[in-house]
Amino acid sequence: MSKTRRRDYLAYTLLFGCMALLVFSVFLLEGKSFIWTTGVDGINQHYLALTYEGIWLRDIAKSIMAGSPEVRFWDYTIGLGSDVISTFSYYVFGDPLTWVSALVPTRYTEYLYDALVVVRLWLAGGAFVLYCHRMGYEGIRVTVPAQAYAFCGLALYAAVRHPFFANPLIYLPLLLTGIENIYRENRMGLYVFSIFLSALSNFYFFYMLALCVAGYACYRFFSFEHQHLMCELLVQGARFVGLALLGTVCAGILLVPTVFVLMSNMRASAPLQYDALYSVSYYLKFIPSMFSAVLNDYWKCLGYSGPVLLGIVALASEGKAKRRLLVAYVVLTTCFLIPAVGSFSNGMSYVTNRWCFAYSMFVCFVLVMEWQALMECPRPIISGIGISAIVLFVLISLTALYVSSVSSLASFATLLVAAIVLLCARSAQDATDSRVVRKTERVFAALLLFGIVGNAYGLYSVYGYEYVSEFLDSGAGARTFDQTDWKRIQNQAQSNSYDNPVRGEYSGQQGTIEGTEITYPQKNYNAFSGVSTSHYYWSVVNSATSEYLSELGLANFRSYSSGNLNGRSIPMALLGMRYDLCGANYAPYGFEPVEGQDALYVNNDPLPVGYTYASVLPQSVYERLDQAHEQEAMLQAAVVDDASACKPLRVMADTDLAFDHTKVTQTLRLEGVNRRIDDTHYLCVAGSHMVIDFEGVPASETYLQVKGLAFEAKTDNELYRDDDEELFPTAEYESLSTITKNKLKWSEFTSSHWSNTTLNFPVKSGDISTTLIFTSPYDVWTDGINTFLVNLGYHDEPLNQVDIEIPVTGVYTFEDLSVVCQPFDKVGQQLDQLKQQALENVWFANNAFGGDVTVSEPRLLVLTMPYSEGWRATVDGQEVDIMRANRVGMGIMLDAGSHSVQLTYAPAGLRLGLASSAGGLLVWALLMVWQRKRSRRDTQREAA
Repeated sequence: MSKTRRRDYLAYTLLFGCMALLVFSVFLLEGKSFIWTTGVDGINQHYLALTYEGIWLRDIAKSIMAGSPEVRFWDYTIGLGSDVISTFSYYVFGDPLTWVSALVPTRYTEYLYDALVVVRLWLAGGAFVLYCHRMGYEGIRVTVPAQAYAFCGLALYAAVRHPFFANPLIYLPLLLTGIENIYRENRMGLYVFSIFLSALSNFYFFYMLALCVAGYACYRFFSFEHQHLMCELLVQGARFVGLALLGTVCAGILLVPTVFVLMSNMRASAPLQYDALYSVSYYLKFIPSMFSAVLNDYWKCLGYSGPVLLGIVALASEGKAKRRLLVAYVVLTTCFLIPAVGSFSNGMSYVTNRWCFAYSMFVCFVLVMEWQALMECPRPIISGIGISAIVLFVLISLTALYVSSVSSLASFATLLVAAIVLLCARSAQDATDSRVVRKTERVFAALLLFGIVGNAYGLYSVYGYEYVSEFLDSGAGARTFDQTDWKRIQNQAQSNSYDNPVRGEYSGQQGTIEGTEITYPQKNYNAFSGVSTSHYYWSVVNSATSEYLSELGLANFRSYSSGNLNGRSIPMALLGMRYDLCGANYAPYGFEPVEGQDALYVNNDPLPVGYTYASVLPQSVYERLDQAHEQEAMLQAAVVDDASACKPLRVMADTDLAFDHTKVTQTLRLEGVNRRIDDTHYLCVAGSHMVIDFEGVPASETYLQVKGLAFEAKTDNELYRDDDEELFPTAEYESLSTITKNKLKWSEFTSSHWSNTTLNFPVKSGDISTTLIFTSPYDVWTDGINTFLVNLGYHDEPLNQVDIEIPVTGVYTFEDLSVVCQPFDKVGQQLDQLKQQALENVWFANNAFGGDVTVSEPRLLVLTMPYSEGWRATVDGQEVDIMRANRVGMGIMLDAGSHSVQLTYAPAGLRLGLASSAGGLLVWALLMVWQRKRSRRDTQREAA
């Protein structure tokens, strides 16, 4: 490395240190960490994942030092139980930076978490400098734009919110540098290493990076001269694909097990819809988003310091000289305007533009290329700067009036000042003098850096967007583990000598750090308290769990986020829930209050981990039932995919099932501004109510059953133009002021299918309140669920009314809206029957559990541990088949007699992943040895 380049890295690092202090000074002054709490991802996923990884790695080290190496692959407390590798490889396991967590105790993990945010941004800028050096650029024209890249809008907004979102900012320059090394010097090491690192770190961004690599490799191929175009294209294409596969194969140890889980992940298969174009407001915000670090719709997170964009102006002003690069910029910009591109870049999933890290690198590198031209400012660039400044000023001024983008004006002001500086320097008599150029670029650089700090201040400061208020107080991270409600369940279980993991439910959300007013969400904290639960919030979860919970029709379910079982007594009983910290004034059937514990209830005789059935119900029959019938059916027969594998058990048909629940007599009435269109369609204004009066059943659990829910939003202006004189009379519209009328017209103009995609229906019955959450197919988080069974609680005295509040104005469709009551006279007897021949002497260990069971006849043992292909079972020492049973658990056929049952777990695909990594690394090593020998041979030939 030359002295100049070493000097660049030193200058970049010193400048980055100063910038980091200024950029994050708001966090320091406000006493905040980088742990995001408002949106829960930061504290409940990223921080906990880093903490978990540290504990996990230390446990492995302890087992090695104890002489019995052991790796925990299955955790009973990740939801109801889940694979460790697939859950955490999305967040931390593949990121080499986070491996330091093994050396950091839990009480200090918060500080490591904060430090890694800054380190990632430093590495991103350093990788950018490396790429610029590879392209032949050095000095201030590299070190200053590197700051713009390291602190672009995506970095400022996302690095503190989702720390691993900063990783692609590191990997992309490395990948592009690797491509250049292959084209220029036929050196493939960096390219393979970058592919390996990207694939190992995070499969989600690896897909986006792969698209970037493919596009860049093709673009650069046509930048070189070729004698045999098609032949060389095929050869180079095969080389890049082959080396990319090699790097991917090397990452198999984490990638393969994760892919096995993803193939059945419910979130990846959710039905999604999107329009051909975004909403009008999205396009109005586009230009202002270039100058503001505040997140825009669909992760269009750009936010550059104003002077950075003058590089694009210079590029456009050069005309034919750099036409290909200008076309590339136009194509990339156009990609932001088409929802289909957002979906494609997100793996054909929901629409999002998280690939904007590539756009940021392009924009910042264009500045590097055009730096000298801007400093010298020839006539075409002068004209370009003047015209663009005027056009941008008009566009931003107009759009800011409608989309509240005033924050972008501050960054735009730095662009105007920088343009004036460049124009003034150009008008000087000695404009081409090197001293004038140096002074100009120093002022320009200062303005650019000032714009970065301004963007950060506008985003973080309480005088701007107030983003800093969404983060946890510094030093509070470790204390969040001490006083969670999950600890209450754990402590109660230990006081009663119940073995871990104990199963429990929790209906609350927020916790409070003792002695402070600091509140925080408690999702996923159960994993640190030994509590197994349906409550989880991880992006990758056990597919059997998510599919089962979705089939229950829960009011608060997401495939990536399950709040609880909504207090539904039958599912809670079948899953063996012992505790319920419900926080309400009712508890599920069979639960009693724990003395001295507020809102904590216990089932003193829950179903064990394994219980047996004499009958099975085919999945094809089960699927024809609604939720109320499904849960009762599971009390009578185990649901299995293939009933033929359960001989000689009785195979039940739907006519063999007996149901005790009933739809009660009811009357639906509307309150407020709404009307019935027909038997299934209702026009309702936000704040109106649908009230069902019914004759309840005593000693029963009452449900609101909603089938076929659909919604079409309507604006007030649209309704005034309809013929509905009762709700929206024309005379009322005419009486409105012109300003109000224009607001209504604008609201209609900017509304689309993208608006109001998540609806929260407050549901009340007596003193019970809950929320039904519905997402339309246009919602990015939709699971496609439109049928629900909302629990209104178990009551000895019958309920008689349920009130549904309408959240948004529109036309609502309810194929069925009714009340169902579930008595428990027979339910208790059915549960007792399941307990009679159940698993006893249950034990748990790392990656294994088991027990003893005695059955009087052939029966199916159903285990409540979630089904996964990684499980292997033995009965009396002989390996047996495992089937999926009761949709979430595992089933094992037993002959009459006493048996010892044991199950062991290893991730599906782990052996294949290990073999993949071992083979890939061996091939890579041999390839590097061969390349080195060939390089020496070529050098010797040239010397001769």
